[in-house]
Amino acid sequence: MLHSITAKLAERLLLWDRWLRRWMELDQLTRDQRKILVFFHGYSLAHTIRPLVLARALRERGYPVECAGRGPHIEQIAGEGFPVHDVETLPQERMDEYVARGEYGYYDLEWIDRCVQSERNLIQAIKPALVIQDMKPTLSIAAQLEGIDEAIISQAYSQPGYPFPIRLMESFSTELGPFGAYLKRKAHEVKPPKKLYLLADIPEFHPPPEQAAPGYHYVGPLLDNPKEKGTISLLDQDWDLSWPLVYVTCGSSGQPPDYLEELIEAVAHEPIRLLVTTAGRWDGTSRYSNVRVTDFLPGEWVLQQARALVGIVGIDAIYQALRCGVPIIGAPEDLDQEYHLNRVEQLGLGIKLDRKAFRADEILMALYRVLGDDSQFASSCRAFAKATSQWHGGQVAADLIDGFFLAQEKPHQLDSRYAMEKREFVRYLVASTPLSTEDIEAILHEGTGRGLPHHKVHGALYYDRIDSWNWLYDHGPRFFEADYRALEQKRNRFFIRDEKGIRGRKKWQRYRVTYQLRIDPAPLQPGQHTQIFLPYPIEGGGQRDIQYITCKPADMEAMLVPAMGFFYNYERTKGSAESESWELSYVCELTVEEFPSANGFQPVPLNPIERKRYLSLDPALANCPEVEVFRQELGPRKGRSDECRARTLYEALMHTKRFKKTKDPSQSIGYSTQAILGDTGGHCITLSRAFMALCRLDGIPVREIAGALIGYPNGDDSFALDTYREPIFGHTWLEVYLAEKGWVPVEFHGIVIGQTALTDHNVADPALRRLIEKNTNPYWTYYFGHLDTQRIRCSNSVKNIPQCLVERPDAQANDPNRWDFQTELPYECHLQIEILDEG
Repeated sequence: MLHSITAKLAERLLLWDRWLRRWMELDQLTRDQRKILVFFHGYSLAHTIRPLVLARALRERGYPVECAGRGPHIEQIAGEGFPVHDVETLPQERMDEYVARGEYGYYDLEWIDRCVQSERNLIQAIKPALVIQDMKPTLSIAAQLEGIDEAIISQAYSQPGYPFPIRLMESFSTELGPFGAYLKRKAHEVKPPKKLYLLADIPEFHPPPEQAAPGYHYVGPLLDNPKEKGTISLLDQDWDLSWPLVYVTCGSSGQPPDYLEELIEAVAHEPIRLLVTTAGRWDGTSRYSNVRVTDFLPGEWVLQQARALVGIVGIDAIYQALRCGVPIIGAPEDLDQEYHLNRVEQLGLGIKLDRKAFRADEILMALYRVLGDDSQFASSCRAFAKATSQWHGGQVAADLIDGFFLAQEKPHQLDSRYAMEKREFVRYLVASTPLSTEDIEAILHEGTGRGLPHHKVHGALYYDRIDSWNWLYDHGPRFFEADYRALEQKRNRFFIRDEKGIRGRKKWQRYRVTYQLRIDPAPLQPGQHTQIFLPYPIEGGGQRDIQYITCKPADMEAMLVPAMGFFYNYERTKGSAESESWELSYVCELTVEEFPSANGFQPVPLNPIERKRYLSLDPALANCPEVEVFRQELGPRKGRSDECRARTLYEALMHTKRFKKTKDPSQSIGYSTQAILGDTGGHCITLSRAFMALCRLDGIPVREIAGALIGYPNGDDSFALDTYREPIFGHTWLEVYLAEKGWVPVEFHGIVIGQTALTDHNVADPALRRLIEKNTNPYWTYYFGHLDTQRIRCSNSVKNIPQCLVERPDAQANDPNRWDFQTELPYECHLQIEILDEG
């Protein structure tokens, strides 16, 4: 318990120290040397005001800010003294025409090219350090082609994993349709920039996903603050102030407000005051004393007195209303409004009507629901007014841009999610390497003076679990060489190498497998429940004759489901005085065969359903510039066999990529492919999934396999693998379907054996360096089409099912959100393998 409390305290000190250092560093940030170019969509007031609010905040901090856009609202920005450049912009009328037809293909290749060329010309002339855009999707292409970092003002529903998605059409995506096709044509010009997404929302309205993607940040609404309101005759004089005020806004774009004339007539004889702002989009007037029409009035002036907001409202009008605690009655004309009004209705903040039903009778019925004495809408909106008022979007966004520039000046930033205090990091490295505690401490001491990523907080040393490990692997001869030699000893036990290449000494091994999971329950409250899932070997792919022996605790046996490959959902509750670690283990025996087995290849037909499943792929990947360039550089492959094409893809990755641990926001096929092709390497999952995507793009079926490698030698015919705060099961390889051979394995383990593992600094022994170079081709060749016996196969679900789920405090038994997927208890794993027989 004391250790747990100390770790939490240290984490808080680390965060506090980071913020203190950050504010000290801000004084040194050379803002005046970092020009920022802000692109706005001047045909829409909202998409002009939001960039303006941010531009003001940045200018106040000393950044040189220039703006670019076109449209009738350009004076909003020019009037505040910003240099404004004209840039090609898709006309609002074209958007409105398409949206009115329910279509979103208003950007075609011609318009994309016109906008991108104009944006590129301006970027080349201004030479900004950063571009910022709101509703200028073509700028994302221009930024990639110019290699300029980009900040995008967006809505929270656009972030990956958003909980309430609406499926978008291909023409609306910048990865599919004409955007993807255009970028594909320009693939060789792409210089991938960094991106920062500024989500102009609050999480209470558009909630984040369970696991937030890096680069996406809530900043709150980017709303203009009007001057302090005085007495305004239009609002405050010559009508019955006891009647509720209803504010109708026509917005600055979209379909004509054809409902207004009928609505005014309907309200004329009701005890309601109606104030309409037209933004110059309706030329009608009112002849009734309780209805007033004006071209413009600051929305918040009206909303401070209003009881309801009515209109085809966008997100800025919605947030203005919520900031004043005012319910909303709206109808959507586009997908953006659909998203927002869905949430308005779901949260009890107002009423969503269909655009075709946005008529006077329907609006009036909704108004009396909202204005009723027992209305729950007003109380819900008051709660949101408090949440919204705590955000100051322009300043929050400017803070993020400050941090964005600061990060570029630092060779390494310690991420608190991966930070480990020295004692923890030593334990982590000792568990997963053949080195002793003394060895690791000596290596860290020496590396800290040579650039090993670390951070000091009040005398305590912190390391980055990912970046510090990678540095040791690339720069620490003692670290790398000890690992390589231990694994070479294992390889010599299992392999024969001669002029024919690599092959197994035996075709099969019979193993006794002991797996142990030790969990520290200290962070749990007494009585708090957990669900535990232990991976268990499964039959298939050369693994057979699995025999269960025993498990501890004994009652866990009832939870063994061999077909699933788990001890599934074993429940454990923390006792009131419990302080010892929980130990769970099992023992089994099994046989693992080398592939191909003694019986050779086993061709099997692939039915249409299986073929479709193992060719499934996000079509956006075909337009990914990294993919396009990689495939073009391979040269023509048409007419070659599936095996030849798959081997070409494998060899291209093996020759150009190396092993590295990565901080993956996702390990999806799409993310893995772009990450591998856009970087120097990755790990078994990302490499395998990138290869799988490339094969499937070529029409070659591939499936993913998971398991565990058997670890380091620790005695005669005995091997062990230990980890701390990392799972053992989850190593990934693939099987490629070849009609003449059936399912054939492909394993990227060779990247830690061959020459791509070498750097200029990680091997001091010339003899070892020669051995690694000598090992390269034999092992790379072997692992395409062959598979060793030095692994235990398990269910692929181990990468999706956590080893331990923690009950949320105070959760009810029937609560669908009872179990927390994010909280991780400290744990360590041990896998012991003994060879019982072989042949």
